[in-house]
Amino acid sequence: MLNKNIDFVICENASFMNAKAPTSITKGICVGTKNYLFYIPTQTVGFFPLLQTFKNHRFFEGVSILEGTMKLINSAESVQQLEESLTDLLENNEKYVHEIASFNTFVISGLFVKNNVRLIRSRFDFYACVVNPKAVAKEFRDFYGK
Repeated sequence: MLNKNIDFVICENASFMNAKAPTSITKGICVGTKNYLFYIPTQTVGFFPLLQTFKNHRFFEGVSILEGTMKLINSAESVQQLEESLTDLLENNEKYVHEIASFNTFVISGLFVKNNVRLIRSRFDFYACVVNPKAVAKEFRDFYGK
């Protein structure tokens, strides 16, 4: 059984975006291990001139995304098994599965938003996630030593 804040961290109320889709914000769950960050989307909101679009995501039959994610975490016997389960769930989609070592910069904080997790390869290839509330952001900073 895995231990929260030792083997993994989780934010149940995260918002994330990336450089490839700057006009949309995805809400969901952020799960982190020492090697990976996983963004599990619940809803994507697109912002276009005079139009706002919504897309609800589904990953589990009969249970919410949070319940299904917690079942995956609780059934994992090792961090590696959890990473494999989440990678399979998210179909290794580069928008949602991030190997931390593949990025040049990994930062938790920010100039105006202190609970901002950023993974940066270049100016035009980055992923950002806002974790709420601040207590959860502190758990992320402590877990990653940032």
